[in-house]
Amino acid sequence: MTEAGMAATTVSTTCRLTTLIKASTNGEVFRQKVFLTNASDVQYNVASMKPDWRECPRGDVKGQWAAFYVTMNPQGHVVMSRITYERLGEPKAFTLLFDKVNNRIGLKPTHAQDRNAYPVSPTGRYGGKLVRAYRLMQEFGISLPETIRFHNAEVDNDGILILDLRTARVSSRAKARRKETNKFSNGVPHAVLRLATQP
Repeated sequence: MTEAGMAATTVSTTCRLTTLIKASTNGEVFRQKVFLTNASDVQYNVASMKPDWRECPRGDVKGQWAAFYVTMNPQGHVVMSRITYERLGEPKAFTLLFDKVNNRIGLKPTHAQDRNAYPVSPTGRYGGKLVRAYRLMQEFGISLPETIRFHNAEVDNDGILILDLRTARVSSRAKARRKETNKFSNGVPHAVLRLATQP
């Protein structure tokens, strides 16, 4: 008897291989490969198990502009999500701080008229905000080869946004741009270079 015949009888000679998940009488789940044509061609007797439905929550996984999200690029542009900005009280400016001992950057909300205040600018389509902190990088010798994301960004009890350089990682967008850049050589696609160098 063929493998298909062990589970059912088909009425067509044109079959495709598939895998069925069946439950035995003792509750054990196993997989069985059978040959199928159409669903109407085959009938199976599968023991039912007690359902265990789980509700899928909505809103727990959020996009970068709807979650606590902060990045910094080699030009010193600190970009934060709308939610992050709102948790900071939506200030018009920040005082930039640096913890040299722990290698952390701090953004302290302040008024735009205060001394050493760095203004906040809008960025993106989803309410993100931008703070230009290149002076901070120059002042404290911070060098970034690529855009980084601060995965452990947090607001302390004093309302300061803490950005830890020790736990920051290259952002997913920067990785994607790097992958795309690797397809080029001196700004020219490799395929074009190959064509140009052919005799």
